[in-house]
Amino acid sequence: MKKLIGILVLLLIAAGVTIWYLKFAGVTHEDIYDAVTEESTKVQSVVDDRYQKLDRKLDRIEGKLDKLLKIANRPLPDGMQRVE
Repeated sequence: MKKLIGILVLLLIAAGVTIWYLKFAGVTHEDIYDAVTEESTKVQSVVDDRYQKLDRKLDRIEGKLDKLLKIANRPLPDGMQRVE
């Protein structure tokens, strides 16, 4: 009987240690969630900054192309026609 009680006590201690380890050791779900949301916010801000810079650059290029097209499509002098 003493042996059975000893085994039960050891099993209870092992179960308690296992529950404590699962609850308090390692990384919690909250820690993972916080890390993921923080990193995704940082990545999103970097992507947004790069997008804004690229958009401004494309606007400048588009303006330059518009000027070039205006120069290329000058009206012909009086009495002249385009060759087709």
